[in-house]
Amino acid sequence: MQCKEEGCKSTFACANQEKPNFQYCFRHAQKHGLISKEETSAFEEKRALKIKESWTKGTYGQRISKKELKRAGIKAPEKTKEQIQEEKDKEAKEAQSLIHKILGDENFDAAGLVEEMRTAGTDFKINEKMRRFVFMQWFLADAKTRKPETLYELCKILDMPLSEGRAWTEADWFISELQTMNQKNMKLAMPFLGRIVLARAIGGDFNAMKEFMKVFGKHESKEGDSDWNDLFEDDILHEAGEIADGVN
Repeated sequence: MQCKEEGCKSTFACANQEKPNFQYCFRHAQKHGLISKEETSAFEEKRALKIKESWTKGTYGQRISKKELKRAGIKAPEKTKEQIQEEKDKEAKEAQSLIHKILGDENFDAAGLVEEMRTAGTDFKINEKMRRFVFMQWFLADAKTRKPETLYELCKILDMPLSEGRAWTEADWFISELQTMNQKNMKLAMPFLGRIVLARAIGGDFNAMKEFMKVFGKHESKEGDSDWNDLFEDDILHEAGEIADGVN
């Protein structure tokens, strides 16, 4: 039955003519004082139970937020220390894997690189410029997977004494170049970080909005301009939307 309250679209109005809330939906009956405290209490209890069930079973594939649980007077299921640690370890592992994918620093092979350079040119010579290049690439590579494992072995591949290799690590040119190359490598992560900031901004994170404006600039639409979302590819906006759903 349609609720008779003006503007109400609810079709769950009371159909029992003997009740004081006849032709009113529950909320509008409450508004007009037609529902007893006992009925209100029973309704809220039933509602809380449904929310609790949806937290464990899921409603249309989604969990009820903690805010809704709080409003219903229900505490969210607490995780054990072991579960929290497992999640942290999993997140750290996934983050590390992503870093390697972005930087492409895994499984570097100094000997393989030297051999590739040797076969690429007929007049190949191991000079200082080439040594410095391979030396620097080895230092920037993932320490767990790079070859060789030690500085001593690297110096042997580059046909130079270990003492010279150690001296290079303390030289001004090495420290300066290492900083420069590190900064260039970190810029490879900027597109991914930009997507995360965008996702959080779309999700309503005010600090993320400020950060986004600071990094990418503020775009104010003028007459004839397209929407600012047009600045991004569809796949970025789609991914941002999915991430935003996950962070809220």
